[in-house]
Amino acid sequence: MTLTGRVFVCLLAMVFPALAANMNPAAQIATEAKTAAATASEMEAWLKNKNNKDFAALEAKMEQLRKSTGEIHTLASGLNSTSPNIDRVKQLAELLNVFVENKKNHLTGDEKNRSYLRAMAKGIAERAEKLRIAAEGL
Repeated sequence: MTLTGRVFVCLLAMVFPALAANMNPAAQIATEAKTAAATASEMEAWLKNKNNKDFAALEAKMEQLRKSTGEIHTLASGLNSTSPNIDRVKQLAELLNVFVENKKNHLTGDEKNRSYLRAMAKGIAERAEKLRIAAEGL
């Protein structure tokens, strides 16, 4: 990598966290929920293809999903208001976090669990999308 490329990468690393820090929590939740939904959809597509046998790749996706939902949970916990919309976002965030944490242990690499795991990933994607829509409504 050239010096210019390294400088550019360093600048991006400094700017993006600053931009994220300036976003309001609802926007950050919506962004993380969108990321979680996309990751879960990727997991569902991966599981749909029966030729995919490397469950380590699926576990890596699950780890990404856990990071996103953990961040969502942290951000939602910091929301303070008596608004029913904020309460809904908090409930959806808690539900998504619990759902992901409870399902992470099902990634055993067993082919007979493939359809169950695909349904699980689809459910996570749907819940994340509902959370995104609710957070954008704040």
